[in-house]
Amino acid sequence: MALPLIIFVVVIWLVREELGPKGLLTCLSICAGLVLGCAYLNVSPYAFIALLALLDVILVLTIFGGDIHIR
Repeated sequence: MALPLIIFVVVIWLVREELGPKGLLTCLSICAGLVLGCAYLNVSPYAFIALLALLDVILVLTIFGGDIHIR
């Protein structure tokens, strides 16, 4: 269950210079919002993991979108 969280930390670490401070703060606040939202709404931890995996995919496509060709 920790794989999306590990991937999120690695992706943030790799693209910290490309995102800049504003983008980094935005991504971290979205992640914190997911944590607080899932805790407040008392949803399953699997929902948090799924949402965090979706955030990972969005972050990778945002950063490497020009290099990845999607048909």
